[in-house]
Amino acid sequence: MPDLLLAESLPASLPDLWAYWAPFRDRVRSAEPTHAHRVLAAWQRARTAAGDEITLVTANVDDLHERAGSERAHHLHGSVFTTTCLSPACPGRVDGDARSDPSTSPCPVCGGATRPGLVLFGEVVDLDAQWAARRMLRQCEALVAIGTSGAVTPPYSWLRYARDVGAPSIQVNPDPDAGDGFDLHVRLEADVAAPLLFET
Repeated sequence: MPDLLLAESLPASLPDLWAYWAPFRDRVRSAEPTHAHRVLAAWQRARTAAGDEITLVTANVDDLHERAGSERAHHLHGSVFTTTCLSPACPGRVDGDARSDPSTSPCPVCGGATRPGLVLFGEVVDLDAQWAARRMLRQCEALVAIGTSGAVTPPYSWLRYARDVGAPSIQVNPDPDAGDGFDLHVRLEADVAAPLLFET
């Protein structure tokens, strides 16, 4: 892993981090949601209209769930389109993709330097996303993990919450070595599995 993705490398790595992140942001901007994104969004909307509460938590930093039509996606690792203050003590944050070069824009709260609003290695994942997931896991009917290996926290720890309320856990991942601990493994690509699991 490049040093610029380590939290301990800041602030010295900030110019390199912005240089790395800008082309990645451009690739995300030009990407399109997959079939799985669209199926999941349609299912979430249909279940919400029927009175169910569906919590979508993603480890991805893109906005493909939102562009597919998902009403709300909690991002564990931040967003490629969010800019935050370099100072951990400052709440300065700008959401959205309005600025072409956020690296030159000062923090809207303190005027200091900004950084990409993603979780670097060595940082804590987004607490709002974690709490949203834990709250729903305490009353969930099922936990479906799509694309994750399930080997890292917090997703791996969510298995315990689902088990505590008697909810089955399902992993969608074509890798035969991924995800020990799930009740059911669907060894298919997400685009193939999503229509089978989330018919509306």
